[in-house]
Amino acid sequence: FSLFSIQMIKAKVDPGESWFTQGEATILDYSKTSFVAQKIRDEIREVSPGLYLGQAYWDTTRVLCFSLEF
Repeated sequence: FSLFSIQMIKAKVDPGESWFTQGEATILDYSKTSFVAQKIRDEIREVSPGLYLGQAYWDTTRVLCFSLEF
């Protein structure tokens, strides 16, 4: 995320184990890269070509589901 071209929130992005279901997901971990978002963890899975479903966690509590289309 950037505001006025200043990068404000950065994530470490790696494959990892899903907290929601068994299997691998793309994990966006902000715990060590962003003071503002350090308690947030997102996980994303491609469910069909170009369509991704994701979940956001605050600590270990799921707080949001989202979709991305590319």
